[in-house]
Amino acid sequence: MTRARKPDGLTPAERAEMAAFDAENARRRAEMTASVNGRPVAFDCETAGKPHCWACAVYGPQACLEDHIPPQVHDACVTEARRLYAERDKGPCHDCAFRRGSPEREQEGLIDRVARQRESFHCHQAMPLDGRGRAPAEGDYAPDDHARYPVCAGWAAARETHLARRAAARAMPSLRARVAKSTRAKVVAALGLQRFGKPRRRARVGTLARVVPPGLGLWCITRRRQAVRLELSIVQQRQVTRGYRLIGELHRRAGEQVQHRITSPLGETPWISGEPGAALDAFAVVLVRAGVRAAIGSGPDKPPPPYTRPPTKRGPDKPKSRRPPRARPKTLMLRAA
Repeated sequence: MTRARKPDGLTPAERAEMAAFDAENARRRAEMTASVNGRPVAFDCETAGKPHCWACAVYGPQACLEDHIPPQVHDACVTEARRLYAERDKGPCHDCAFRRGSPEREQEGLIDRVARQRESFHCHQAMPLDGRGRAPAEGDYAPDDHARYPVCAGWAAARETHLARRAAARAMPSLRARVAKSTRAKVVAALGLQRFGKPRRRARVGTLARVVPPGLGLWCITRRRQAVRLELSIVQQRQVTRGYRLIGELHRRAGEQVQHRITSPLGETPWISGEPGAALDAFAVVLVRAGVRAAIGSGPDKPPPPYTRPPTKRGPDKPKSRRPPRARPKTLMLRAA
């Protein structure tokens, strides 16, 4: 004998089991709502007494994607959030994450990372809590649209500070140089000086910043040595010339470091490591000590005159022909009959 079934296709035992299941879900919903002082909570499909969505069926209630909160409840939450925002004069709430001593500030870099993001961070006051597969607690929210809630005042202030610091970091180098120049100019003008600080060194002519070895004494930076140095050159890889005159020979020695030496009747240089130009610097010192002076019109004070190309030689002109020019042919004009 089969058991009697109701028009809905369930037996009394199955209907009693479903009633007990619904009562258990209702009790869980009441406990969750009471634990948050009546604040709206988003439940998963099983707790809400609805058919399971695919996420609940596959991954469990903690992955539920359905929103079982009625739209009018969401509208009431948005209205309450805006009312609280207006009551505190659009300032941060009592448990704002950006206040000093908040638990969020204990997490290293969290507040700075949120302040750097471009997306607005909205206030969580009056937002529905998320209870899908877990106990509802502060920090888990399930609003229908974050943009409907007021922007967090603490985040707005932190974002403005972040943008101001970034703009100041970009403008600080030019601003610092401008302030230093203006302050320096005021001090110099107040003291009646032309220049404040150590006297400036004269600009060096040419590329003569190499150091001559201690055996040759000072650097090759005097104007007389510079003038002689500008006249020296190396031709055919070994011959040292001064203008168009051959005055020395360059020697090269290979080892751990390539060394060069210049010998001449006026003197010779020691072995110098580096490029041949360093040996020319030392050779200029040797020449100046031997009494050599730069030619007139050369050197850093008087640069050599520009090179002028001599005129090209032309051959003798061809004699002109004495033959008279040929007469132009006469044009015949015929009149039509």
